[in-house]
Amino acid sequence: MRCRRLFAVCCLFFGSSLGLNNSAASASTYFYSMTGTLIDGASVSSNFSIDWQGPSATIDISSLTLTDPVASGTMSNLQTQTNLGSCSGPSCYFFHLNSTLGLVLVGINLAFMPPDVNGATSLLLNTTFSEILFNAGSGGGEFTAALVDVITTPLPGALPFFATGLAALGLLGWRKKRKHEASRLASV
Repeated sequence: MRCRRLFAVCCLFFGSSLGLNNSAASASTYFYSMTGTLIDGASVSSNFSIDWQGPSATIDISSLTLTDPVASGTMSNLQTQTNLGSCSGPSCYFFHLNSTLGLVLVGINLAFMPPDVNGATSLLLNTTFSEILFNAGSGGGEFTAALVDVITTPLPGALPFFATGLAALGLLGWRKKRKHEASRLASV
């Protein structure tokens, strides 16, 4: 009996903490994986998230792996973002990032076309504006192909509160039923 109460109280606290500590990702942040090739035959793979909040979007690239004759390796935590606006608006979002691989400076331009900005569950990489360039002047270039997949979609902020409310109503119903049964047995 006490275990059930303890379990119910723990569920309530856990549910409410899910709703209150939802600062890791907002309800407008989507997580993606991308693979692609460049004009020089290089291969690119990346994991990133985009926050589609408001009129502009922000990108956070956790890692980008590049296999190219000029520079190869993995660049991590590319969080510096610049929204340059070569393509802009609801049909195209453009991001520019700089990084290094060894002694080679790498410039990364990514332009995405979400089919629905308010719920961008999938993306298309706009190859016209997307490229990876090196300070060495050779290699890299525009994307020739890319595949972008959604890894996870955001959890609505109200969902944990809804689950907590359901748990609380279930607990109240269970207690009411138990009290009713106890009073019925006492009157017999």
